[in-house]
Amino acid sequence: MALVRFEPSFRRYFPENQPVRIGFDPDGPWQMVPYKGERFLHLHVAGVKSWSVESVNPFIATVSAVEQEGGVDQNQYNVCRLRGLHQGRTSLIARGPKREELAKIEIEVKHRLKRFIRFFLVSDKAGHKTTFTEDDTKAWTKFINEEVFGPQINVEFQYLMTGRITIPEDLGERIDFSSIGDMPYVRRDGEAGRIWHMITDSSMRQAEVFNVFCVWDFVSQNEDGKDLAAFVASKSRVTVDEMQKSGVNYNMCMLKENTAYPLYKQVLAHEAGHFLNRYPGHVEGEEELMAPGSGGLVLRKAEAKRMNPSPG
Repeated sequence: MALVRFEPSFRRYFPENQPVRIGFDPDGPWQMVPYKGERFLHLHVAGVKSWSVESVNPFIATVSAVEQEGGVDQNQYNVCRLRGLHQGRTSLIARGPKREELAKIEIEVKHRLKRFIRFFLVSDKAGHKTTFTEDDTKAWTKFINEEVFGPQINVEFQYLMTGRITIPEDLGERIDFSSIGDMPYVRRDGEAGRIWHMITDSSMRQAEVFNVFCVWDFVSQNEDGKDLAAFVASKSRVTVDEMQKSGVNYNMCMLKENTAYPLYKQVLAHEAGHFLNRYPGHVEGEEELMAPGSGGLVLRKAEAKRMNPSPG
């Protein structure tokens, strides 16, 4: 029985990335290829001696063999190189000696989606303040670009700046945001809403800018009653119907320093995922970026299609 299986590239081709984090989804199967970029796939072949691989639409992406000179890949794996020529979707098909289809994988070539990120280091008049620094924020931005969004969905956050703001009130040892909950739009009603808006009034309102406010501590919990290390919300009014149809601009992020699990860069990546996704979707799985509290970094095809959509 002939068997062909597409598998993600090994570290020798992408030494800086885990194979699962290069835009490959085995549940698809699906592979993201950057526009004017490339990805490598391995074909695990069994039960057939003669086979070929073709791109259904070489205008979108081309496929070519990677020549091997001995070694384990030459004997056990067949390596192909994908080049993304134009944004869009196509497929790779592996065929047997009679042109029968043995395997198929969806290919999506994505243009680079650019967004902006700006940080605010918050303090208050009573001396409460975060100890995060500009170096921290630059390192986090580098991480989410190079380890999460760049290789998986071809998204880049352009770092704008890190500034300091002082709130002319005593906000306390823990800023109380508990009454905000999971509301997509934060009203100015109530003390929590008033303080949230007082902090975020320093933000950039453009939908393309992700504003991150670093504070010392706050009180806010998820639906299960667990303390949040960060949360995103919108400064723009949105109805339930509008949110369901077009999403909501989650470009205001509160991130606290005092947390039991100081995985700040992973937390920031998760919240940036909400910003890109425009809807508070969560998934399950320890490796998944959008699984709450997991510390995972993997994005699947479904998230990729929402966070960096391709036309058609």
